[in-house]
Parts: sequence; C-alpha cells; structure tokens
Amino acid sequence: MTARTLQFSPRWLRPTFWGAVALLLLGSGYIVYGAQENTKRSAENTRLTAENFSTHTNAVKAYRSLLATIAAAKEKGVDTAAFEEEAKSISALLIAEDYDAVTLAITTQVAALTEQLANTEAAQAAAEAEAKKYGTLSLTIANGAGAAVSAQPTEGSPVTGTANDQGIVEMKLLTGTYVLTITKSGFQTATVPDITIVSKETATKSAVLTATPVVSIATPKATAKATATPTATPTTTPSSSTEHSSYRRSTVSTSRGAFTADIMEFELGPGKIKVLTDTASDSDCSNDCPTLSIKGYADRYNGVVGAMNGTYFCPADYASCSSEVGSFFWKIKNPRINTMINASNGLGENDGFLTFNSSGTATYYNTWSSAPSVYAGINHKPSVVKNGAYNVDENTLDEKQRTSKITRGGIGLKGQTLFAVIVQSATVMDLGAVMEALDTDVALNLDGGGSAAMWYNGAYKRGPGRSVPNALVFVQQ
Repeated sequence: MTARTLQFSPRWLRPTFWGAVALLLLGSGYIVYGAQENTKRSAENTRLTAENFSTHTNAVKAYRSLLATIAAAKEKGVDTAAFEEEAKSISALLIAEDYDAVTLAITTQVAALTEQLANTEAAQAAAEAEAKKYGTLSLTIANGAGAAVSAQPTEGSPVTGTANDQGIVEMKLLTGTYVLTITKSGFQTATVPDITIVSKETATKSAVLTATPVVSIATPKATAKATATPTATPTTTPSSSTEHSSYRRSTVSTSRGAFTADIMEFELGPGKIKVLTDTASDSDCSNDCPTLSIKGYADRYNGVVGAMNGTYFCPADYASCSSEVGSFFWKIKNPRINTMINASNGLGENDGFLTFNSSGTATYYNTWSSAPSVYAGINHKPSVVKNGAYNVDENTLDEKQRTSKITRGGIGLKGQTLFAVIVQSATVMDLGAVMEALDTDVALNLDGGGSAAMWYNGAYKRGPGRSVPNALVFVQQ
C-alpha cells in the first residue's frame, strides 16, 4: 500500500463538512439577528409606554385644570351647568384613552369658559358702577299710611313714592341732596329739607303729618266791600345778616335771562371778615383723598359766619374717578397749615388766583404763577368776569360747561366786598352773566352740581351736597 492510499479523505465527505460549517455560521447569524431585533422591539415598547404615560399624565392634568377653572368661574357667578356636563363627557374620553379627543375638547371648553367669564365680569363691573350712582332713602312717616312722597333733587326731575300701611316708603335715589315733600288728604303738607343720599348707603329719616284743623266759619255781617290793597311779590327769600355780612336768595336779571341765586356778601378787611381757604388733606393727594362737609369746614374755626364749596374735584360716584377719588389739581393756599397744596404738580399755573391776606383784604391775579407768596388763596377757571365785564370764552369750555343747566358756584370781588354765589339751572356762561349783573370787578367759576353747598349764620342755605376736598370759610375778625 502506497502513501496515497493511506489518506482518509473521501471526496463525498468534503461538501458535507463545509455545508455543516455553513449551516452553523448561518444559524449563529440568525441567533444574533434575532437578539438584536428583540432588543429593538423592547426599546420601542419602552419608548411607546413612556410616551403613552406622558400623554395620559398631561391629559389628566389638563382635565383637572379644567375642573378648577369651572369651579372658579362658578364662584364668580358664571352659569357653569353646561361646562360641568361636558366635563363628564371628557372624563369618559379620558378613561377610553382617546387623548386627541380629550385635548381638543378641553381646549374648546377652556376658550368658551374664558369668554363667558370675561363677559360675566364685565357685566358685574357695569352693574357695580351703576349701583354706585344710587343710595336708598328709608322714610317713616307718622300718620303717613298712603301718603305721597316727592323727592326733589338739587337739579333734575323729582322722584315719587307712596308710603305703605305702616307709613314707610323706601326710594332708590341718585346720590345728591334732596328736599322731600309729603302730602296726604286731610293732613298738612310736610317738608323735609337737606336729605343727603350717599352711594350704596341708606339714609334713614322720619317725618310727622299733622291733621289739617277744621275751622268753623261764621257768617259775616253785611258790610261795604273793601278794596284790597295790592302787595308786591317779593323776589327774595327772607334774608339774614351779621355786622359785616349778609345772605339773600334773589332773582337776578341778566342779559341771558333771569336766574335764582343764593348770595352771601362779605365786607373784607381788618376788623371785618377774613377769608380762609381750607383743605381736608394737609398735603397733596392723588387718590382716596379725605373730604369734609361744608359744615365740617365751618366747625373747624371760631367766629365763622359762612362757608362754601371750592374747586372742581373727582367724586367717588364718578366712574371715571375710580383711581383719583377726592383729588383736585388746582392750587389752594391753606393758612391753617401754611401750605400751598398742589404747588408743584404743574397744573393750573395759568388759571386765575384770588388771594387774601391775614387781615382779609383780597387781591386777584390773572395767573397763579404771577402771584407772590400769599396768606390764603384759591386757583380755578374760568375767570368769568374781568375788569367789570363779562369774560367767558366759550371756546375754552367743555360741553357740559357750555350746555348743562345745573347748579353753578362762583366768587366775585367788588372793591373789598366779596360775593359768594350759587346760581340755579345755569351754564358757566349764565354764571358769568349773573356775576356781571352783580357789578363785580372780577369773578371766578367754582364747582357746582352735586358739590354745590352754602352755609351761612349757622344753617345750610344750599346743600349740604357732597363732602368736598376744599372750601372757603368766612370768619368774623
């Protein structure tokens, strides 16, 4: 046997061997590939699970936020019944894991709820602003069952009401000052003056009706018929006076017609009347500023014979004054504290300035900025009389000053006689005509309307009106 015949390598066995190797390698490859695919699937499942959890969590948070928004809106007066029902439907979508539908539904509901909340808040704000314009009068009338009550404001039409069986009547009235007239058949008419209605408050008042007496009239003896002596109809109400002052209510004839005016007249100077220009605040004030009634200013001093409201200001019952309540921007020199109020606010510098020294003597300056240091003084506009002549430039007035026939206040100077005047149913031009008719050398417009008030010799002649941030006080020296 040769060496070649000894080799054990049959040809049929070679392909079988290499086939087995190939199969082994192929199987290993499948194993590796399968492991890789399993890893990928596991990672994808983990990612999808995390995304699903995040989506679920966000949807739950959005749903809870919606519920909180509904609850907050309900507390503010929004009708949330429809939103609460929709929230139940969204809860079902959440349970079904329909997160796209949940997101869309919540977005829609939040938008609608936000709009309704804004509308509700706007309506509530408007209602609150309207409510601030009114107060309530609660009047109890002895013998007043069924009595008719008429509340006449300083300007405008009266408001009427009828007392119930207990003689009680409640009336919703605009803020301001009223005179009540109470009438009932068989009883004498009763009048209650100076009823002040304050925003959102109740004024409680009482009155008494007195039965009309029955008078027996005897049949007179026949006598010759006498001719009645005619008497003049007075144009003024009963006046009053002190040594250096007086008050009267007169009908003043002017180039613009006849006007009813309450007039205080003061002789200024040493030993006579001194004028004090006072403020409720002892410093500049821009909001929530203190105010006083006109009598409140008078009560601060001894020897007071009169007092009157001062400048325009921002009252609490004006919606436009919500951030400036009680403020005014004209200059007032307050001798009580020796301070010029609003000296540095940059306003009113070119408006008229009526000043008074410590003995009461008055001096008028065309502008505040042109006046020297003074003891007391008030700055305002417009100056309606200058050099003894009507001086109203209508182009400088606003619409209300030109056209509104309301109560107007003003002060005028003739030599060293000062006139403090409240004119009824007048424009600023009408006020100028009245001050010219009173023969003043110079006159200055002041506040009017619901702020107009005049106090003389211990009693209101007009008002009391609103409490105001500044006033003029007239003191006997």
